[in-house]
Amino acid sequence: CHRLMEIPGFGPLVSTALVAAIGNGITFRKGRDLSAWLGLVPNEHCIVFLDGAGWHKAHELIVPANMRLFPLPPYSPELNPAEHVWEYIRENDIRNQIFNTLDEVMDVVETSLRHLHQAPEKLRSMTAFPWISDQVA
Repeated sequence: CHRLMEIPGFGPLVSTALVAAIGNGITFRKGRDLSAWLGLVPNEHCIVFLDGAGWHKAHELIVPANMRLFPLPPYSPELNPAEHVWEYIRENDIRNQIFNTLDEVMDVVETSLRHLHQAPEKLRSMTAFPWISDQVA
């Protein structure tokens, strides 16, 4: 997780979610296999939500043809699907706890994300808003 967080744009939530989903990545023979598992394949369409944070802006970004960047309105975290996942984790798994280290927090978040991975309907109910589905169609 900590090495992933060194990548620009990868914060604790994204890093922990990725580690929770793929572990150490040993099941992937090559990077292309991981890309396909993530859904980043040439024939698939991908939407990336941009929350407008200053550090999420790249002036020379080349966006692949199968990817669409979808900027969210300023100051609207309620529209960001990741915010709903984080809110669920905060309210259900790390609420009213005292942690001695960041690793303890990350372990709880990772466990929570694994549980959500096992419950796709619950995850979908938090993130699959109709306006998102309209963008895919």
